[in-house]
Amino acid sequence: MLNDSFMDFAKCRITDSSNIDFFSDHYTGSYNAVKFCQDCSVKEECLQYAIQNEIYHGIWGGVSQNSRKKMIRQYLKSNRSLNQTKHQRLCS
Repeated sequence: MLNDSFMDFAKCRITDSSNIDFFSDHYTGSYNAVKFCQDCSVKEECLQYAIQNEIYHGIWGGVSQNSRKKMIRQYLKSNRSLNQTKHQRLCS
């Protein structure tokens, strides 16, 4: 699991992002936040962090809430399958 040390290098932390609303419920706000993240050097780490920690609200890694919800469901489903496989191996 990722720790949050990548955040120190995130574009939203090292540049002025005060005019960007990463937790907007409005389409325009979300669009601006997604666009802002596109050239962030730690965008992938940010997205993985949000998925692994089941963070549903806001823009993380340049991905909207709705898109990330699907990713989180897939992540949880694959983790359950992995855990079941590990359990079966241990019990056999």
